Amino acid sequence: MRVGRYAMDAQLPPMKLQYPWLKEAAPSQALQQTLIDLDTAYAAFFDGRKGYPHKKCRDDGDSFRLPQGFERNGQAVKLPKVGWVRCVITRPILGAVCNITISRDGEHWYVSFCAEESVPADTRREREAQIIAMEDEAGRREAVAGGAIGIDWGVERPLTLSTGKVIQLPRVTAAEREHLAVLQRRISTKERNSANCRKAVARLTVFTRKLRNRRLDALHKITTDLAKSHRLIVIEDLHVSNMTESARGTVENPGSQVAQKAGLNRSILDLSPGLFRRLLTDKCERFGAQMVVVPAHYTSQECSCCSHIDSANRTSQARFSCVACGHTENADVNAAKVILARGIAAISPEAGYASDVWRPRPGTTFREAA
Repeated sequence: MRVGRYAMDAQLPPMKLQYPWLKEAAPSQALQQTLIDLDTAYAAFFDGRKGYPHKKCRDDGDSFRLPQGFERNGQAVKLPKVGWVRCVITRPILGAVCNITISRDGEHWYVSFCAEESVPADTRREREAQIIAMEDEAGRREAVAGGAIGIDWGVERPLTLSTGKVIQLPRVTAAEREHLAVLQRRISTKERNSANCRKAVARLTVFTRKLRNRRLDALHKITTDLAKSHRLIVIEDLHVSNMTESARGTVENPGSQVAQKAGLNRSILDLSPGLFRRLLTDKCERFGAQMVVVPAHYTSQECSCCSHIDSANRTSQARFSCVACGHTENADVNAAKVILARGIAAISPEAGYASDVWRPRPGTTFREAA
């Protein structure tokens, strides 16, 4: 029998008697909102939508949410049991504020306002008209005729477009990785929960935050530029979890080239292909572009001219030479063109020029991300 949120709320008063700091330091609604999140996580698990909820460490997800009891006056926010706190409002808050979330990232504190805004009927009709226009076959062929792009993802060349352009992403340098290891070793030499340990953790948090913000800033700018300048964007359906599986193996069956695979996994995760896909999906929806996700099988071995698939076509990491028609091109650019052709065939299978470029095998399915 699952315990619901109301049953958990009833356990808060006796817990406050047992642990006085729950009553003295924590707002009661923040505790209730945490129980709501816990109930949501268990409900998703029992419905089969998510995995079993795991316990988090004390410093993971350092935030709390308040549905009411707060005030805002200019550049200041009043919080329960804290009082007025100065803040910098970076953008105007439109609509009625439903709740606020206070979060900490290293030495920085943030307040997020969740507001409900009513959208005018004219705006809704305009948006519906845009969606209908994008779903119209004529609109699809117009998108295919101009402003279509295919993107091949790689480690050496992170983003290669079907036009031949290569987009680099910021990487963690060898010096930064060494400095990161030094900061981590300093934490391991300190006594747990001591003042020096907290200082060492703060230094590590500041450094990792710098690396994370640099990566996020670059991905935001790149995805915004791609969504604004193209009407159709086709990407591969990459499974990052499978790509970054450990090669260590087991005691009975130990893996081979474990160190090389660990270095490759670090390089893949350093470029954040999953975050790139999520941001690109959001930007395409915001700016009205269409994004199509196609299977990634054999994109590096298929010829963009004759559709011949052969492992011998990929003569090296950077060179593609078709053994059937003799077409020679950069391997990543050829793969990006193949990805674009598959996207065109996915949205317009009856178009002759698209079907001639790539003929899907029987049983092949496509997944389109709106």
